[in-house]
Amino acid sequence: MNDYHTFVVRVWAGDPERLRFQVQHLQSGEEWQCAGPAALGRLIAERVHARAHGETPHQTANGEKVKP
Repeated sequence: MNDYHTFVVRVWAGDPERLRFQVQHLQSGEEWQCAGPAALGRLIAERVHARAHGETPHQTANGEKVKP
């Protein structure tokens, strides 16, 4: 059975070559940041996987601190 997650994604698009994303997991309130669309997909997949295994991730794929 699939577990559904809801995210809000904010995009800073001042420079199209340097897109920045802030992701908020609505169920937990956790927030993460990353750069680039590929990193966004990896970040969401990593965080969903970590939550499914009872882990509480506190860094992004880029190594940035997150707000728990």
